[in-house]
Amino acid sequence: MNQIIDFQTQQITNPYTVERALIDRKGKSASCYLVLRDGVPATEINKHLLLKQAKSAHPCSTPAYLIKDFLNVMCSYGLSIEEITRGHIYDYLSEAYVEDGKSYKTILSYITHLGDLFDDLHIHGFQLHHSLLMTDTQAFYVIRNKKTKRCITTIPLMRTEFIPNKNAALSSGMVSYTKWYTNEQVLALAEELTPVYRCIFLDTIVTGHRVDSALSITMDSINLSDHWIMPTRTKTGRNHKSFLPDYLSEQIYTYLIEYRAAIVRKTGSNSPYLFLGRNGNPVTYASYRAALNTAAKKVRCAHPELGLTDVHTHAGRSTFAAALRSYQKSQQAKGKTTFTDDDFCKLMDWSSLQCLDNYDILTRVQDISPLVEKFQAGFFSFSDKSSLL
Repeated sequence: MNQIIDFQTQQITNPYTVERALIDRKGKSASCYLVLRDGVPATEINKHLLLKQAKSAHPCSTPAYLIKDFLNVMCSYGLSIEEITRGHIYDYLSEAYVEDGKSYKTILSYITHLGDLFDDLHIHGFQLHHSLLMTDTQAFYVIRNKKTKRCITTIPLMRTEFIPNKNAALSSGMVSYTKWYTNEQVLALAEELTPVYRCIFLDTIVTGHRVDSALSITMDSINLSDHWIMPTRTKTGRNHKSFLPDYLSEQIYTYLIEYRAAIVRKTGSNSPYLFLGRNGNPVTYASYRAALNTAAKKVRCAHPELGLTDVHTHAGRSTFAAALRSYQKSQQAKGKTTFTDDDFCKLMDWSSLQCLDNYDILTRVQDISPLVEKFQAGFFSFSDKSSLL
């Protein structure tokens, strides 16, 4: 199979950048790293960075670049610092660990720097989301420079939620940093979601789109009759058409006719985006995450036998990737034609084949695989017609 070639490159502009600057420190010039937003120094962020760098003779750029990358992702979700929840941070770390292949040590570094940042922001008067704040009965201490520090936010608690040897964890099914749905869990969650959120959820399951990419789909970047859908925003800046199975096409068609049309009539919305909220505005990452959490609570109450634990927005994409990888490996073992690794990476919008290592879970049987079999057959037919492969 040839490589996917129908890609469009988009220009990604991130508001946060890092620059090296000289500041006066006790009458001497000293080098430091500052975070800028739209070219203007981010005051509160830099107060934190300057305090950290003041303690070192040779300031390290790592915290500044890590914070910059994190804030750019949050901005892409339309979130201000005050709107960032513990779940958003957990999802960010999960994607870095699973998809970007960051080491356990690096994840711990992320947790340390983000924990320190949000602690300082709270001290300086930022109204952080309640999920980030320790309760009166909680206490968590870390050691900094041989001194014990009591944490203000819950971010350092995440150190206990990531498994050091993730490949061994994946093989044994002991996964704490992400969640792969079974087929029964997918169906149960979809049943509890309203039409717009159901379509977004199923899109992540059967196309592997990131939630941010799914939310970027516009009315002119989807074709139900030809069975393709194409996000206008991706992490790598490369857009490609994804195959739409019949069952998702039917769900989206129902949403368009029965719900989106009514919302447009009621609100007068002229938004080009496919997924709209009741107010006529595009669905946000935060609203989708809240809807998914609510649906998960209902499923846990109604179907405790399904064993659904805490869910995260990235779990749909992880389900698709793990299932597709298992299916690809099983087909290769049978000597049958299937996706190449390069095809796989393009489907997943990955920049490196290294990400595949995180899904080589040959000992795990994916209950979602029947969906992937339909995807496989449909995708080959779709690819031939569309000249994608």
